[in-house]
Amino acid sequence: MKTVKKYQDCYVKSDNQSLVIGNKVIERKWDFSSHYPVAVSLRHKLEKREWIVSSADALGPALSSSWFSCQAEITNDMGISAKHLKAEIRLKMDGVQISWFHCIWPKLPIVVSQFFIKGLVDKNSELIDKLINELEKFKIYRLHMGWKSVGFFSRTDRHDNPVREQCGFVHAQEKLSIPGHFFHLFDQRRSSGLLGVKLAPAPDEQLSYPGADFVLNQGGVHICGSGIGYGDLKASDTISSYSWAVGLTSGTAANAAELFYQLQKIQNTCPFRKPVLFANNWGGGATVDFPNQKNIEKELANAEKLGITHYQIDAGWQQGNARKIGVEKCNPVSPYKLDPNFWNLDKNKFPQGIPKPNNIAIGLWFVPDSSKDFANWAKDYDQILVLWKKYRITHFKFDGVAINSKKGERNFQNLIRCIYQVSGGKIQLYLDITGGESCRPGFAGSSGLITLLFFENRYTGVQTYYPYRTLRNLWRLAKYFPTYRLLIEWLNVDRHRENYNNDSLAPGNCGMEYSLAVSLFALPLAWFRTSELSEKNRKRCREILSEYLPHQQEILRGRVFPIGDEPDGYSWTGFQSVFSRQSGYLLFYRELNSNPNRNFSLNIDEKPNSLTFKHILSSEKVALEQIGNAAVRITLPKKNSFALFKYETIGQSK
Repeated sequence: MKTVKKYQDCYVKSDNQSLVIGNKVIERKWDFSSHYPVAVSLRHKLEKREWIVSSADALGPALSSSWFSCQAEITNDMGISAKHLKAEIRLKMDGVQISWFHCIWPKLPIVVSQFFIKGLVDKNSELIDKLINELEKFKIYRLHMGWKSVGFFSRTDRHDNPVREQCGFVHAQEKLSIPGHFFHLFDQRRSSGLLGVKLAPAPDEQLSYPGADFVLNQGGVHICGSGIGYGDLKASDTISSYSWAVGLTSGTAANAAELFYQLQKIQNTCPFRKPVLFANNWGGGATVDFPNQKNIEKELANAEKLGITHYQIDAGWQQGNARKIGVEKCNPVSPYKLDPNFWNLDKNKFPQGIPKPNNIAIGLWFVPDSSKDFANWAKDYDQILVLWKKYRITHFKFDGVAINSKKGERNFQNLIRCIYQVSGGKIQLYLDITGGESCRPGFAGSSGLITLLFFENRYTGVQTYYPYRTLRNLWRLAKYFPTYRLLIEWLNVDRHRENYNNDSLAPGNCGMEYSLAVSLFALPLAWFRTSELSEKNRKRCREILSEYLPHQQEILRGRVFPIGDEPDGYSWTGFQSVFSRQSGYLLFYRELNSNPNRNFSLNIDEKPNSLTFKHILSSEKVALEQIGNAAVRITLPKKNSFALFKYETIGQSK
């Protein structure tokens, strides 16, 4: 078999009848002799274990193939992803052109796949039925198997549970149909596991959804739902499936979560090389009337006092009427239909143009035109480049995205990739996945596309903001996603105190500095009008941020783990950022818990003889001591308090 391409320990091989892709840990093989890819091998090379016990039936009829080709390249996808090896298989079957892509990264035991199709197929075709419904199919041993699934749900305007988990054991006669993004099968006897991943929107936002993402039936493993419907197939259009992945684990839930996390990290590398703090005026009163020359200049002056580096001007800066778009609807109105100059700066509000402060990067709210499957994506692209070049706008918050077809998805992706390519990554995009009736990419569907996610709208005016709820969502997401992808809001807790009555969990009872502390192990977003913050709160928050910012890059580039108990308003909880084997950071929170101290187990692979601690900041006097090779005891005398430390390891215990 001929080697097509190598990159570090990654390789692609092909003999025009089969494809092999692997690295030093994992190897996958597909057979194309029936003119359709059939998975025949999934091997853990270090354990010398083969997972596929028999090939599933060929996924399509033996059509006459006029050509078959295999090629590969080394790519980093315009800097969005870490460098990797990408293989492409091209097939042409009775006029239908199909391309399968497979990506593999050095040392990581997982392969990401996706296919593209162009051409019309008869609706009764077995081939297209298989393409639409079965992304992956093979059989495994099923005795003594357990399973766990995880789904990541956006539209958080309507719920407060973005992470949803299920688990169970495999029964020989049971058919499991499971929605989600993460499906882990683990062998009780051998300490090994198989991880299936669906890189798609949430189940309730996917296109042509078949009712499940993973099916396990009598030993057959299926990853389902390409997102393609018959209506998407056009003779002249090339459309893509959702991406999926298959990987191998050590069999533990922690290792499966870590593999998913590492995949997210290498597909969306951290875009920041300097400390970043965001602010957005919308959280201080959701009104399009606020942005104008006077107000924004005042906002920026106060943002600079806080240490803000990126200020987002939300809806209202533009000439067009934002209220008429209908960003929450399934089919928002085209901004250009409302006004051909919709995205021009409103000169009545900003007669002197958008302010250009020296120390703060300016961002704008923007709604890509979703109408007619993003037919105006090139016009949106031109408009964004104008704003970038004329007003030095370096980041855009994308709201109101409505993907209703595969063509629309393709055009939306074209918009994003063109922006990245032409700007050389200097324009950053933030995807709002909080609401809407349409399909948005969500947490997993944005992988390899948009790094930064705005996933939570919370307000004191309507009593949807509680610091412990925001902390809980971050704590649960940190297990699976790099926290540098997540903008986490902190609010002005002095607003609308009366709305919470005597609620002990109210933001006002937690305090401004605690609200800020909740966001420190992600991307902090000041979700308020900086000009309305009291001088006392501004001074205290600036003190905290001045101590925090010199450490932010190490914190976010480290592996952030949730530690302690899941936040519920009454727990001891926190985060650990493992920056290296020798150092990291610990952030502890004491909620309304009656105990002034708590023991925490830490994530340290090589148990040290001792740990040293450097106090970075805290809300009060604090004591931290080591009580074991990988355990500490923290004391915080007051409720609703927090403390941040840097730790270093000394030696290794035997």
